[in-house]
Amino acid sequence: WLDCIDGLGAFSLHCCAEHIDDSLLSVAKDRGIPVLCWTVNDREFAEALFRRGVMSVFSDRIDTLAGL
Repeated sequence: WLDCIDGLGAFSLHCCAEHIDDSLLSVAKDRGIPVLCWTVNDREFAEALFRRGVMSVFSDRIDTLAGL
C-alpha cells in the first residue's frame, strides 16, 4: 500500500474498517498519512478506530455517530 501511496502522490489512505490492522496504522502515523475508514455505522466501533489512530470514518448511518 505504501508503494501505491507514493506512486500516486496520495495524501491519505481510505480503507475498509473491518480489515485495518495496527501495523498499518503505525506505519501511516510515522509517515504522516491520514487513514480514513469505510463503512462504519456502529458508534463503539468508530470510537475504537479513533482511539487506534484512524482520522475519520465514512458511514451510511451518520445519525448513529452524531457527536463524535
